[in-house]
Amino acid sequence: MGVIREGKTPMLKPYDSYQLVSLDEMKKKYGDLVEVTHFYIDISKNKPYLCCE
Repeated sequence: MGVIREGKTPMLKPYDSYQLVSLDEMKKKYGDLVEVTHFYIDISKNKPYLCCE
């Protein structure tokens, strides 16, 4: 995702090209957007730790 600044529209990179497009263009072409987050919970100690990417 491009830098987000006040008064500016975020620009996104589609997976199938190197051209940045607006959020509205992405939604028209690809539909709703989602975010994938990878994480795990380490419970090997007394205090569990949540590790996020």
